[in-house]
Amino acid sequence: MQTVTLNNGVAMPILGFGVYQIPAEQTEKAVTDALAAGYRHLDTAAAYQNEQAVGRAIRTSGIPREQLFVTTKLWIQDNPAEQNTNRAFDASLQRLGLDYLDLYLIHQPLGDVYAQWRGMQELYAQELTKAIGVSNFYPDRLIDLIDHNDVTPAVKPDRDAPVLPADGLPPAAARPRRPDRVVGTVRRGSQQPVLRSDPQRRRRGARQDRRAGRPALAHPARGRRHPEVRPRGPDGGELRRLRLHPCRRRDEPHRSPRHG
Repeated sequence: MQTVTLNNGVAMPILGFGVYQIPAEQTEKAVTDALAAGYRHLDTAAAYQNEQAVGRAIRTSGIPREQLFVTTKLWIQDNPAEQNTNRAFDASLQRLGLDYLDLYLIHQPLGDVYAQWRGMQELYAQELTKAIGVSNFYPDRLIDLIDHNDVTPAVKPDRDAPVLPADGLPPAAARPRRPDRVVGTVRRGSQQPVLRSDPQRRRRGARQDRRAGRPALAHPARGRRHPEVRPRGPDGGELRRLRLHPCRRRDEPHRSPRHG
């Protein structure tokens, strides 16, 4: 599995399996199937209410803990936020049945973010989590957090789907301390696939004798740092690589689409 090295030297698998909006009663099987398919990065959250199911799947998989990369997220904490952050972390560890986390994220930039981050810095200093980061932070909030704290977030997840390009960080954040960016998916749990309602991609898929989701697998907005996901046929062989129209990202200069 290809990895990316975070700003603290931790290696994180680039491809991860997220369990957002997967019902708790279906999560264990979904994670078990994902691990069997080769995923080693699992992404959950306290707010997803399925950490226990993720933990059961990990225990029954037989995969050594050191071969897995487990991420979960801290939900908004009331005051005293710093102490409550430590309690919330312990509760997530207990639900997952783990001794440590690979990555712990602030889920939303709400509440006393500074106190929550201080609590997470303590957990990081105690080596209870290998890395800490943030989620759903706008660039200005992220820069403010970086400039006023000792530990720089190692990860800032963004949505980077074919129909929902991610907002880029402004030039002020283009510095060595900037966190790595991970991307979202083209489908979320029980939600309708985002591509099914896109007429342009349905037509493109029809021209290539593919479902609408197939062209998305080669979506250029993945960026240079993300692996190439190639669809495979029933016999396991790679299908013909698809020719796609370029897609403009919000953080890139405008590019006129080329047809053909």
